[in-house]
Amino acid sequence: MPSLEALTPEQKDNLVRAANDILSNPETNLEFKRLYKKANPKVNFPELQQEESVDKALKSRDEKIAALEAAQLERDVEARLAAKRALAEREGIDPAEVEAIIIERGKQGRVIDWESAMEIVKMQRQLAAATPAAATDRFTAPKDTPGIKDMLLSDDPASIARKIAHDTIDQLRGRRPAA
Repeated sequence: MPSLEALTPEQKDNLVRAANDILSNPETNLEFKRLYKKANPKVNFPELQQEESVDKALKSRDEKIAALEAAQLERDVEARLAAKRALAEREGIDPAEVEAIIIERGKQGRVIDWESAMEIVKMQRQLAAATPAAATDRFTAPKDTPGIKDMLLSDDPASIARKIAHDTIDQLRGRRPAA
């Protein structure tokens, strides 16, 4: 674009009108001033300086609020975790076991909550019902079973043990009466 001295009076009037239209429009006013300040950094517009200082203060405030919210969220999570750990300890469960179940299930892609993980730990700890003594006596070979002494004194105790086992299984299945 030629310098202002090279412009005709009509071109100068058009340029002044365009600048006036842009400056008088509230939607384009500040943007025009920013562009002009970018082209000529020596120019100062008080509105721009005020807006920059307000933006800077708001940004600082927003960062502080975000930091406080993050700290509060962390405290809440830690408090909930401590309460859940205390619940597990009251029920006699090691919280580390519960956390291990949650992590293990999470790796498998199955999200699980604390209470469900506690139930799993409880189920894993439950012992099988004790076998009644009558049932255990039924499945043990009597000490006076023929061949036990032979097995202990034999060169091939495995074959005698197999024979005793087969005889005991046959007896249990009812194929032949006890000797």
